[in-house]
Amino acid sequence: SDPLNHAPEELQSMTVAISGLTNSVDIPDDERQVCHREGNALICQISKFSLGRGADKTLLPGGESSYRRYLLPTFAISSEHPDVRRTAHEIAAGVPDDQQRLRTLIDWMQTHVKREAIDVFTALDVLKSRRAECQGHAMLFAAFARSLGIPTRIVNGIVYVPRLRGFLYHSWNESLLDGRWMAVDPIFSQLPADTTHVKLVE
Repeated sequence: SDPLNHAPEELQSMTVAISGLTNSVDIPDDERQVCHREGNALICQISKFSLGRGADKTLLPGGESSYRRYLLPTFAISSEHPDVRRTAHEIAAGVPDDQQRLRTLIDWMQTHVKREAIDVFTALDVLKSRRAECQGHAMLFAAFARSLGIPTRIVNGIVYVPRLRGFLYHSWNESLLDGRWMAVDPIFSQLPADTTHVKLVE
């Protein structure tokens, strides 16, 4: 059977060709995703883990200062709000390992935040309403992780959905663990996210 339709999470790597993008579109490259142009198509190779290209270029040079912005609160990622901080610390209490703390956050969100197509503008909105689509889930996850001191950002792109047998626009996260960015999908409960996640925008 075709793993793309039945078990995309089992794929270790994937190559996809995307057509219809203008030459001005700049697709992010990192240690997990490498893209290049062939004629009118953009060819992207995505790996579940590192492609062995070294640390992400956003970490170099400058060490900590180059990713410090992924710890700061923003209007949408309200990581400094007392309710967000308190909830994140309650969820992760007693879990010392960062990767396990992220897994604990995902598990909590799977239980406590419904998947609904409603308008939300901040992580705090999601925490209060306990409802959101993928962008809202990504905002709340980023806020939780940042409040725990784990650099985390939101990315957007496309992901394969087996029940629809096609790619859809989607938002997910990337968290910095041991000097490398790991793709994390809180709405699909994936850590790391599967290789059908093609990042188009950071």
